[in-house]
Amino acid sequence: MRTGANPRDRLPQIAIALVSVGLVLPSLSIGFLSDDFSWLNIVRDTREMGWADYLAVPSPYGYFRPAPMALFRAIGLSLPEAVWPFRALIVLLHLANCLLVYWLGRRLDFSRSVSMITALLFAVLPCHAESLFWVSALNEPLASFLALSGFALLLRLRPAISSPLATALFAAALATRESSFCYIPLVFLLCRLQPRLRTPAIIPVLLLPGVIYLTARYWWSLSLPPGLAVSSPGDLNLNPLEMGRRLFHYLAAMVLPVKTIFDLAGFGRYDSLRNILGSPGTSPPAYWSFAVFGVSALLGAGFFAYRLLGRKILGPLAFTVLALGVYLPFRNTSEHFLYFPSIGICFALGLLLAKAASQRASVGLAVAIALFSVYAGSRANRLYRWHRASAALEGSMSQLAGLASGLPDNSRVLVEGLDNRYYGIPFVGEHSLNDAWSFRHPDRPLAFYFDRTGRDAVMIAYSPVNFGFERIR
Repeated sequence: MRTGANPRDRLPQIAIALVSVGLVLPSLSIGFLSDDFSWLNIVRDTREMGWADYLAVPSPYGYFRPAPMALFRAIGLSLPEAVWPFRALIVLLHLANCLLVYWLGRRLDFSRSVSMITALLFAVLPCHAESLFWVSALNEPLASFLALSGFALLLRLRPAISSPLATALFAAALATRESSFCYIPLVFLLCRLQPRLRTPAIIPVLLLPGVIYLTARYWWSLSLPPGLAVSSPGDLNLNPLEMGRRLFHYLAAMVLPVKTIFDLAGFGRYDSLRNILGSPGTSPPAYWSFAVFGVSALLGAGFFAYRLLGRKILGPLAFTVLALGVYLPFRNTSEHFLYFPSIGICFALGLLLAKAASQRASVGLAVAIALFSVYAGSRANRLYRWHRASAALEGSMSQLAGLASGLPDNSRVLVEGLDNRYYGIPFVGEHSLNDAWSFRHPDRPLAFYFDRTGRDAVMIAYSPVNFGFERIR
């Protein structure tokens, strides 16, 4: 099947392109937030380094991610302090990913309608907000683009050509995000769905990217200063019930407009739920109630989908579970983890909507319109909140600059009450305030700290209600 050459595939691709770009284009005017400043400061502080030395520098918080490091440097040095090039890149990557999802569906023999619905769902899914509106999360659409391109080549070209190209793409995906190791089970899944891939040529595709990545990471670790802490995926927890609860959490966050619901209900409830799920010891009855409910709901939803679609549902669900597998043993969670795994959920929803339409067209159409309307409304809500977060950050930093005026260079300033969330959006916290200040005011060096010492000459309090600072003394 050559989808690009089939005129009947052109109209769906045009519709997918218009929707995907149209829903992300308004994000071009959102400013930098939170971890963005850490990335940009690394670029500025290492501008005198050669490329080899620069790529040996850990990315913010100790990760080995040379691909996004290279992108940040190329853009950050060419257009200093400009946010639009990063956002334009994310728009293009998301457009490419939506089209690749459609092409992947067609190459895997999904119908044109199912592939189109799937790609449109992927274009509008609310859980993509963090991946698409946060500059420091651009590694999610980038890694997804590289992995999807590798899958597309394997499915379209002869093994002699596709194998080396896919190997390079998967290695680049690993250099973008460590979670791209999910390419290994996903290639096995593709081999099951497409028997023609079961050739000896697939073996280097499975092995070489990981070998290249691990070798490069080992070389990188040798170049680090002694004692420098590198990143950790978080506390390991292999409790099956806990992993099932976490899987339910991820699946619910993909299917439901969770943050918009909490926006309407109040983010105080959202923070309380996060605390319970993140720290089971604070309220064991509530935590295990959520865990048991999550596992039960997950099994019930899976049984219903299987009764309706049979074995057709297994492939999409397997894609999502395999793509999430890297995250399930660890407690750290984040919305941007869901970008790539949500492809499987979109295929599952596409199959369910197509099945409903085949049984009763009016019902299927009504459900599809309702679902897309809810998702589009939620995406608009998140876009509005990200714009407001950007404006609030600029106002807060300007206010902080006024409060700190007249302080000698290199003064130590105590800041209390700092909160890194604005309606569920990464804002500015203890880990990023110094970077945000340094990026905005490179000629006014100050050192912010967050725990009292007993000799705190300058104290500033932050109000998470007003998203503003107040000088105490």
